[in-house]
Amino acid sequence: VYLGNGVTNSFPFDFKVFAATELQVVKADVTGTETTLVKDTNYSVSLNPDQESNPGGSITYPLAGAKLQTGEKLVIVGDLDVEQGTDITNGGGFKPQVLEDAIDRVVMILQQVFTEQARRVGLAVTDPSTASLTLPSPVANLLLGWKSDASRLENKAIAPTSGSIVTAF
Repeated sequence: VYLGNGVTNSFPFDFKVFAATELQVVKADVTGTETTLVKDTNYSVSLNPDQESNPGGSITYPLAGAKLQTGEKLVIVGDLDVEQGTDITNGGGFKPQVLEDAIDRVVMILQQVFTEQARRVGLAVTDPSTASLTLPSPVANLLLGWKSDASRLENKAIAPTSGSIVTAF
């Protein structure tokens, strides 16, 4: 995570990528609202030539306009498509780098999945519940709460009880 200072516009990263299109760059404004930036519109990418011995590169943001301001954040993550594009044929020449790249790609995809999974709400592994953690669609002025049978989350209108004080946050 890079924090804005109104001056910096070059942001390095040190993980292997196969192509500049396999990155995702996300900016959070001072309120925390995230925007996924668009390559060649909002930022440019410069990759280190040898991703094996010197992985990574840098992005330049912005291409025009104000630099990342104090209170804003920028994150650079891998964004590989979940696919297996390597075809290893019988009887062909053995090319270790092709195999190495295919294994690297699988590990990189797994790292993306694990990172996303770690940011999700979940039940403790020891919890025997089969409750759904799928969130309902947001509805203004309602709160999330468990359905009476604890099977899922739902939007709830909370009625104030006698003597309670309700305030907006």
